[in-house]
Amino acid sequence: MSPQALALVTSVSYAMALVCSRLGLKYSTPTTVTLVSILVQNAVLWTAVSFLTGIPPVSWVSVSLFCIVGVFQLGVRLLAYTGVLKIGASRSSALQSINPLISATIAIGVLSDGTYACWDSARSDRSHSRLLESGAGTVKFSLVALVAPGWRSDSLRCESSDAALRA
Repeated sequence: MSPQALALVTSVSYAMALVCSRLGLKYSTPTTVTLVSILVQNAVLWTAVSFLTGIPPVSWVSVSLFCIVGVFQLGVRLLAYTGVLKIGASRSSALQSINPLISATIAIGVLSDGTYACWDSARSDRSHSRLLESGAGTVKFSLVALVAPGWRSDSLRCESSDAALRA
């Protein structure tokens, strides 16, 4: 499968997951959606790994770090499904899509990863960090504008159209 086709399948699957979770939230809570999705994902993935490739040898340090990632993912999913419930699937998805910018900021700032792999080598690292910082500032402003209650002048229109769809 080509990388483009894989990206398309991933995007469609993620969109369907958000839509299904939004529909399921009519009858449940974000906590239930989080727990059920994790249980189903674990059952499917462990079954696939067991039958297709087997469990490869892994160091305990890696397993420990993966466990920490799993705890973070539990919180991330709970917050994502809470966002779907509170502001809708489309807004929640838009907010979640800034993940690469936040990841790059952390990788460069905390882990001291270089930006040389992504940029033209003729530019200096200083200009890249300024570009990244200005992008992060723009995203932060956009988040405030999208999520803050005082900025959402269209909330009544969205709620009334949601009510019309439910009827």
